[in-house]
Amino acid sequence: MTVSERAELLARHTVAHARQSDLLAVVNRDPDQLSPDVLQELNALGEEIGGLREQYLAALPIVTLSRSPLSGDLLEYAIDIVGVDGLWWNYNQPLRPLQQLPADFVGLAGALQVGDSVEKTPFEVRPGPEVPYVVPRLLALPGVRAVVSQVQIGPHTGYTIAYFAEHPEQVTHRVNTWGTDFYEVVDAQGVLIWSRDGDTAALNRDADLKSWMEAGKLLWIQPGDTSMTLRSDVRPCPFLVLKGSRLDCTLFDGIRTEDEPDVFAQEAIEAALGQPVPTDPVPDELWNLVMPTNDNAGGDNDEHSA
Repeated sequence: MTVSERAELLARHTVAHARQSDLLAVVNRDPDQLSPDVLQELNALGEEIGGLREQYLAALPIVTLSRSPLSGDLLEYAIDIVGVDGLWWNYNQPLRPLQQLPADFVGLAGALQVGDSVEKTPFEVRPGPEVPYVVPRLLALPGVRAVVSQVQIGPHTGYTIAYFAEHPEQVTHRVNTWGTDFYEVVDAQGVLIWSRDGDTAALNRDADLKSWMEAGKLLWIQPGDTSMTLRSDVRPCPFLVLKGSRLDCTLFDGIRTEDEPDVFAQEAIEAALGQPVPTDPVPDELWNLVMPTNDNAGGDNDEHSA
């Protein structure tokens, strides 16, 4: 799908979805308004929207975002990298396919450095803060590692934090998938389960990536490195010198706004400064995949199934 074809598809979807919402609102207020003509139009709109959504999903590119430091498998992910106006980025109704992911993959969080302009969207986009972060409660678990990498999203610079675990079945409380308020996992019986990470964002994140790298819990991939080589060296890491807000933002109708800071959470963060970073023995298999330190050389747990 070309950029112009994508733009036309999204425009048609916006018009059809708005008309559908208007008709449903009228019917909900007065069920007697559900005449044969209205029902016929609603059916036609449903078919049109369904077709457009199928086309959009089929056109999503598969992007190599990361690599597991445990298995070495690449994390290849269907993601809209053309812009945040795509349905993939709709916070309340994200349109994403079910994917075959590495067996040791347990979560994908992210951040977004917004470019000079913001696409106009009829829905909210919540891409996280401007700088990448880690979730300490996940990295405190034995056998869990994370990898931070970079991906271009249209005019914006995205940062992905992918989490992997030696025993993924033991990671019961995961992290909401980038740009959404839930996460999905397929259990051992092949049942799709979804749940929601209810963590307080400001209280359960750490943007001090250096300490986690030094502890062997966080690795990184050089931006633009198509070999997706994992690195552990701290000194040349570009993710340690990023500037930007640590507050989540919302993009809507071409405008970017930031969440209000949580005073209580900020006090808790300041009280926790200087606490040791949880770590555990790093397996030899991990270091065999890591580039040597040489410049030459990733709440509530009410689960639901579908």
